[in-house]
Amino acid sequence: YHYFHPASFVIDWLFFALNVMCFALLKWLIFAIYFSDFLNFVTIMPNIFSTIMFYPLIAYINNWFMNKYLPPERIHE
Repeated sequence: YHYFHPASFVIDWLFFALNVMCFALLKWLIFAIYFSDFLNFVTIMPNIFSTIMFYPLIAYINNWFMNKYLPPERIHE
């Protein structure tokens, strides 16, 4: 098995932020069309930014589990 070499954390975080914003916009649009009620997009921005700001903590926990429970030869393949 070959694993991708991880990108730098900043690049990873930027792609995560871009995905969060795109999916939040898509979710907002789908719910707005379904319920026929267009809320102001600015009202959900704190939720989006808090998700983006908590990403480093989530990534740190995931890396801790990976380093603790995966054998080193599987991590650095």
